[in-house]
Amino acid sequence: MPHVDYKDYPSVTRVKDILAKPFLYGWYAKLGWTKCEKIKKESQDIGLEVHETIEQRLLNKSVTTKSPQVLELVDAVFTSFIDLNKPQIVWLEKHLISEKHKTHGTCDGCFIIGEDYVLLDWKTSSRLNKTDEIQLAGYLVCLEETDPELAAKVNTGLIVNVNKDTKKVLLQTVRNLHAYKGYFLDCLELYNEYGKC
Repeated sequence: MPHVDYKDYPSVTRVKDILAKPFLYGWYAKLGWTKCEKIKKESQDIGLEVHETIEQRLLNKSVTTKSPQVLELVDAVFTSFIDLNKPQIVWLEKHLISEKHKTHGTCDGCFIIGEDYVLLDWKTSSRLNKTDEIQLAGYLVCLEETDPELAAKVNTGLIVNVNKDTKKVLLQTVRNLHAYKGYFLDCLELYNEYGKC
């Protein structure tokens, strides 16, 4: 999904990124800044294409990608998660805004899975990352203003991560997502105080 700017508000992902990711430090030290940034850009491009292709398939639209790698990754998501769980779409790719907290972000989707209303984010990382739970909580903070009735029903967050190299799909479930909102708001406070330097 392309980055959306909104006023001068930091995005939910930018706020989340104020948290340290120690596993990246060694990677940057080993490969160097330039090479890591190149790999990061290539990974972001693949991730964007995976997001778009998942959405196209969920909406029964024509798939536009010609990339065999992207098609394999999306097939893995459908085989390992979508076909098994039959999520019902509430919405896909929604830009959410909190004027109260002056933040915003685009959440990949809201689904009903079984009896649960779930905020979901697709990832194409090599590993699960605990900070993604805070990203989902940030979307929930914004959803409370955008659609308070739906926000009250959402109690679960879900990261669906497909590893670009192994094609393995890992799920990271966040129960009681409302309990994580305070962590996001703490990160937002830190970002507002120190992140703009």
